Amino acid sequence: LTTENAYPDRIEQVKWAKEAWAEGCKVCDMQINFNNEIIQLITNRTWHLTSELKTKIQPLTEAIYGFESSTKRAVQHDCALILNIAVVTMQSLGDPENNIPRSGLYENKIIQKAINISFYKNKRDEGVLYPEYFQPFPMAGVALILTVVGVEACINEWSSGDRNDIPFNEPTFQPVYQNHLNQLQKFAALTKDHEIMPKLLSHLDNNGRRHAKVDIVTNVAHKRTLQADAIAAAIWEFEIWNGNFSEDEE
Repeated sequence: LTTENAYPDRIEQVKWAKEAWAEGCKVCDMQINFNNEIIQLITNRTWHLTSELKTKIQPLTEAIYGFESSTKRAVQHDCALILNIAVVTMQSLGDPENNIPRSGLYENKIIQKAINISFYKNKRDEGVLYPEYFQPFPMAGVALILTVVGVEACINEWSSGDRNDIPFNEPTFQPVYQNHLNQLQKFAALTKDHEIMPKLLSHLDNNGRRHAKVDIVTNVAHKRTLQADAIAAAIWEFEIWNGNFSEDEE
């Protein structure tokens, strides 16, 4: 759900449920045939995931954006704030008047913080236990996080100035999720030559693992690989010495 599609259709849900059941039987070294009740039990997990994420991220949204409803003035502040942060979840827009520069797309701090508390809370969380799915962090997962923290979900609950719970249901949020995923894919395609998206996804995973206090494995083999500039420098030095090696001092 996090790594491929948060809103699969019924056919895909059943397919994944059967695969999950088969994998569970394999892990437990037993064979039990599934039935419709078991499939339904597994597919219900789809709605649990989105609600679970919303529950985890809601307090973070309130803390970062300063929502409160203790006074009439605070309510007015919340209403104005909603209008100003419609796109802030995707990027840090900066403040030109105070010489605060704009930062890149998808680099707003709430994205990383939401990922940390959702998937990298500790060493036993999903982002750490399943590196085959989370290294790098999946693009579909970023789309899901953007859907949860975006104006359409947690933030929009404060649109009246006071918090009103908005159910995280598929008819409302599946189009929002799909739009975020489409925009991420578009961004990845347009920046392909610079490899911005792969680097960003690796960055999200690395920061998440640090948050979970997991050691980041460095690519030692890459560090020991001769780089092009080092080879060029060696050729240049060899030519300077007229094809001879420099003599070591006694």
